[in-house]
Amino acid sequence: MSTPRSSTVDPALVDFTALARWMDDQGLPPGDFTEVTELTGGTQNVMLRLRRGDQVYVLRRRRLHAHAIGLLTQARSLI
Repeated sequence: MSTPRSSTVDPALVDFTALARWMDDQGLPPGDFTEVTELTGGTQNVMLRLRRGDQVYVLRRRRLHAHAIGLLTQARSLI
């Protein structure tokens, strides 16, 4: 499984082959990723809406590069 052609999402954010394998291992319905869009609004995480087969999912993951606000929040939690 490769990155969806219709995706406007940076392919470095998600290994779609590994994600499909994991979804298969969880017993989720199979299919190709046909729609992948980034949901906006978050500052610390990336949220993607994706369609696989007849199902729609939301994937949440941390950003590739630490965000300054997230670093500050983490620092506060250590004090």
